[in-house]
Amino acid sequence: MAEFPALGLAPWLAEQARQVGLVRPTPVQAACIPAILQGPGRVPGPGCSSGALSQVLDEADRLLEQGCADFSADLELILEAVPARRQTLLFSATLTATLSQLQALAANKPFFWEAVTP
Repeated sequence: MAEFPALGLAPWLAEQARQVGLVRPTPVQAACIPAILQGPGRVPGPGCSSGALSQVLDEADRLLEQGCADFSADLELILEAVPARRQTLLFSATLTATLSQLQALAANKPFFWEAVTP
């Protein structure tokens, strides 16, 4: 598997990963980092004045599900505060019906990667 610089990470960021012991990317990182870096609103490097913004939501399935821990009001508040032109990254270990619906409703062509289990 390629190392972080081969995925397109800036040298300073690849060095930070190396310093915390991350030498080789996981399959998720190897599949997603290049797509993230090419997407709209990509994460800018140091000194970048593009105003680019990425919004990252981990455990997206839990955030979007209705139930005992409903984060809808919190998400609405966050989405109102960030620019409309942004890259939103949703990460989840579980593909739920809610995430499938969200993917289908995406205005842009969403990048979707799913791990294949042996």
